Amino acid sequence: IDRQPFTIAGVAPAAFHGMMAPWSTDVWATAALHRDRLADRRLGWLAAGAHLKTGVTLHQAAAAMRSLDAELKRQHPDPQPSSLDPIIVERPGLSTSPIWQVFLVMSALLMAVVGIVYLIACANVAGLLIARDAARRREIFIRLSLGVSRGRLVRQLLTESLLLGLLGAAAGAAVAFIAGDALAALFPKSISHGFQFQHAIDLRVLAWTLALAVASVLFAGLLPSLRASDQNLAAPGRRPHLRQALIVAQVAASVLVLATAGVFVRSFQKALALNPGFDAAHLLTVDLNLTDFHYSPPQTRDFYRKIKDAVAGLPGIESVSLADVLPLGNRREVRIPQLGTVATATVDSDYFRTMGIAPLHGRAPQRGEPSLAVVNQALADRQPPGELLRRQVVEVVPNTPSWSLTESPRPFLYQIATQFDQPIAALAIRTRGPAADFASQVSQTIERLNPDLSPIAVQTGAQRLRMWLEPQRAAALLLGTLGLAALALAITGLYALLAQLLVQRTPEIAVRVALGASRRRVL
Repeated sequence: IDRQPFTIAGVAPAAFHGMMAPWSTDVWATAALHRDRLADRRLGWLAAGAHLKTGVTLHQAAAAMRSLDAELKRQHPDPQPSSLDPIIVERPGLSTSPIWQVFLVMSALLMAVVGIVYLIACANVAGLLIARDAARRREIFIRLSLGVSRGRLVRQLLTESLLLGLLGAAAGAAVAFIAGDALAALFPKSISHGFQFQHAIDLRVLAWTLALAVASVLFAGLLPSLRASDQNLAAPGRRPHLRQALIVAQVAASVLVLATAGVFVRSFQKALALNPGFDAAHLLTVDLNLTDFHYSPPQTRDFYRKIKDAVAGLPGIESVSLADVLPLGNRREVRIPQLGTVATATVDSDYFRTMGIAPLHGRAPQRGEPSLAVVNQALADRQPPGELLRRQVVEVVPNTPSWSLTESPRPFLYQIATQFDQPIAALAIRTRGPAADFASQVSQTIERLNPDLSPIAVQTGAQRLRMWLEPQRAAALLLGTLGLAALALAITGLYALLAQLLVQRTPEIAVRVALGASRRRVL
């Protein structure tokens, strides 16, 4: 693995995918795979797993770990302590990850909308059953006149409804089995890479489906059955008030779902129109990772210099820049006295010209100038440009997103580097023509410098923006589909009601036509 020999010591159970579910892990290796990272206490790239003793609670374990953390801080003081507590004791999973909040919101919203569609379907079926029972009114009268009890009649009608519910549940399970992979593919790739989606039809899913089928019978079949069995042989036919109320409820619920979908579609449209703070047109980005080659700092600096020179020499390339991280997906922070924690990135002097970030105040950094910094407008509003972290602030630039497009502007410090020696970096390239036309040339140029190195990701600026808009796009698509399904159900229920009313009024219409009423007058 990464040019190091390893011995396979065992095979994990097929059902075990690691402690960071739903992310799936395929290979577990000892920390020797990244021995160079073990020397830096500030990286924080490892997560420890422990099995609690019997009777020990999670709260007690957290208290013990905080005590240990305080002792470690005393023994190994950090010149730039983080404002965040690095010791987090939790159950395995994503509960403290920002991505988990996206999961919770999207899951809760989708379940709420699906629940509304489910109730619309139940109301629709209830209306159809009421219409069917109205057509069977004579049969029900005969059964009651022959002495059939109301309870037995209700059981018969509920049995018929249960059969419909089971058939519908079977059809739904079949559709879920076929469409599972397609629905999983709709999940945003920007946050679902490496996920192990559990959408198999197992006993739990079948049990839940059966429970929904029984609930459907209670929701959709019980009221029509009770209504149909409560017949007065001497009373005239009932007016369809209940069916009309169900139709009104269906239309109202479908409008609610469509309005929710419209809000998400509009939000997606606004996100597309957002100004990211940099010029994504004619921008190409490349993620590089030299960790596996174990380059020394001088070798790393020399390799990055060769990459910049080689790519800059390609026809149609306007400028090339290096950064440790690019906008969108950046969670790097630095603590500044009196200001607290601010977002940060290390970039070279050509970064702002390459990214198309126009300056607001000050001057652009020049190549070779040491100890310089650039701040965004949000940080400049809190701290007038001067000296930060022993760096001279020479320029103020517009706010750009750090983690996502929709986040509020946050203070950002750009640390200007004259050389790069960290193994992980990103290449920003400004082209004179469409960026996509240069992707293969850039990739081939980098591979010629090191045939064993393939760029992790080569993206245009537009592709990078679209990737971070996938959650909004997926939500708008799913909610729009569910909204159309709800509307279709409401229209079906309305059609059934009108068709039943028309059948009941057929004698009246026949009399009107016989008396000379025209088709237009009848309509």
